[in-house]
Amino acid sequence: MREWILKVEGLTKIYPAPAQNGRICPECLKSTANKCVSCGSTIAVASASFTLYQREILGVMGESGSGKSILVRSLYFDIIPTFGEAYLNRERKNIFQLNSQEKRRLKNFNMGIAYQNPHLGLNFDISAGGNVAEKLLVANWRSHSNIRKRLIDLFEKTELPLNRMDDFPSTLSGGMQQRIQIAKALANNPEILFLDEPTSGLDLSVQARLLDLIKEIQQELKISMILVSHDLGVLRLLADRILVMKEGRIIESGLTDQILEDPQCHYTQLLVNSML
Repeated sequence: MREWILKVEGLTKIYPAPAQNGRICPECLKSTANKCVSCGSTIAVASASFTLYQREILGVMGESGSGKSILVRSLYFDIIPTFGEAYLNRERKNIFQLNSQEKRRLKNFNMGIAYQNPHLGLNFDISAGGNVAEKLLVANWRSHSNIRKRLIDLFEKTELPLNRMDDFPSTLSGGMQQRIQIAKALANNPEILFLDEPTSGLDLSVQARLLDLIKEIQQELKISMILVSHDLGVLRLLADRILVMKEGRIIESGLTDQILEDPQCHYTQLLVNSML
């Protein structure tokens, strides 16, 4: 039996946030669409439950606006969920109930993320190396020589030219910016890496090399990943299992081959056919 690393139960995000009394419109919870007909709230993610196993790449697919990115960003504490639970295998407490210091600890040591938009993950006012060093500094790295050695190791691992370490992200290509994000995410050997549309907007040749790099890193470091993508080729190459999302809900899940070759849900069939 495989060991799990992350369990998510009933994760829900509703916009706008409930009033200070914490009351939630009961019709929001009954709604099967992502817009409540009673109060007009948007149910961005509704009762999402799943398990991520150790050394697994879990893919998340769905149309734009299906809640994929909000799901991932909630797990990385960028977004506060309306309610729900999530547990790391080493944490007995629901991680959404941790205090801000405990959440920072998990982000600094246990998790890493690469966003679809590099501007969310990188500071464009400091160098590429400085961006990666930031993640080390918040994890209490203090020796300049040790930080430099770690930067060299991370740049080599993500196939970034060492002579670009002092360049600003704005001078680098989109593919290099994504590699910097991945290097930063890997800085403190996280257990979980979140990848939100990592190849979106990149040329096909750049996409292919970045995908190979992600697969190599996962196999070498044996970390678990949650991969958000609308690209069937990306999911087929990388994902072990896939969750299918529609209007904030997980409507189907299964092994990648089963989801892509023999989807059971009508929506998934339409989604797969439209992406072929």
